[in-house]
Parts: sequence; C-alpha cells; structure tokens
Amino acid sequence: WRKSAQKGTECQTCHMPTLHGEAAKGGPERSLSNHNFSAGTSKGAALQEAISLELTVKSPGGKTEASVTLTNALAGHALPTDLPERRLKLVIEGRSRSGAIVARTERTYGRKLVDAAGQPAPFFKATREASDTRLQSGESRTERVPLTGTIARVSAQLLYQRFDPVFEAQVLTYLRITGKKVGLLINFNRRLLVEGIQRFIL
Repeated sequence: WRKSAQKGTECQTCHMPTLHGEAAKGGPERSLSNHNFSAGTSKGAALQEAISLELTVKSPGGKTEASVTLTNALAGHALPTDLPERRLKLVIEGRSRSGAIVARTERTYGRKLVDAAGQPAPFFKATREASDTRLQSGESRTERVPLTGTIARVSAQLLYQRFDPVFEAQVLTYLRITGKKVGLLINFNRRLLVEGIQRFIL
C-alpha cells in the first residue's frame, strides 16, 4: 500500500464507502459506512473491477502462442489479499474446431507459507514466507504460453480461490490414511461459520 498510487488514501475510502440509511432498524436515516469490506460490492465484483485481463494470440511459423497480460489497476494493495491461503489462478486453454481441449496451462498467484521443515502450512502454523507471487498494486504482468496441437480457439480466465488447493489435498490424504469417508475443511475467517465449511466425501 505504501508503494502504490493510492498511498495516503485510507482503506475505508474503498472498502467502507459512505451510504445513506438507518444505523438501526426504525432509527433516523443518516450517513453510514458500508461494513461488507468488499469495496461496497461483492468480493467477486470487486476483483473483476480491480484486475484487467488482456489476451492476444499469435501463430508465428504455425506455432500458437498465447500472451495474457494481467493488470492490478485499481486495488491499493497486492492481489489476492486477505488470508495468505487465497489464490488467483490463470487458466489458458486451446481448443480444436470441435471444441475439445487440446492444450491447457495454469498459473497460480499468491503467498506460499511453510513450516520449519519447509512444508506448506496454514498461517497459524507457518514460520516463514517461502514466496509471494501476488500482483502488486499497479503491476502489469504478462504470461507467454506456447500451445501445442491444432488450435482453433484460445481462451483465458482468472479464477479466485479461497484457499490453496494443497489443503484440499491434505484433507483427502487424511481421509485415505484413517479410512474415514467424510471430512470437513473449515475456513474460520467468514462472517458465518457455515459459509466457510467445505465437505469432502470419498
């Protein structure tokens, strides 16, 4: 934030915009601050507004190359933000004329935390940050990806992940080791606990 173009702008300016309404049911209307902390809208919509994606495709010498530029244009901080387990995943796919996927590449952006042994760990068990590949405020990053096969159409999408897939893999591993059939992955950083529960069944 200190290095961004929004330096000096309070977090509340974007994340708690002013609105007019009742502070309490039946009370007088007045100026209030929105408390959903998602720039006055949903988190998904806020991310869509903050990050732009530009896809160009070239075929030099008959070889297809996709070039995707991601720009964190509006956020005054790195993205994804919030818990270190948050991820942005770029998926680039090449399809044939029939629509079949013949090439696929993924890039993941986020912070990787590890424990003392260097193994991936949630923030409450981590001892250090191994890497940080988030998009910094104002940063434009271009990924160039060669696509093999007979490509008729190329697509690119940026997905938001609430947690690192490694934790999903850990739950499934624990289920297989213990012989259990059902497991829960719980995200305690949610307004309602029920919103942060993901169920796995083997």
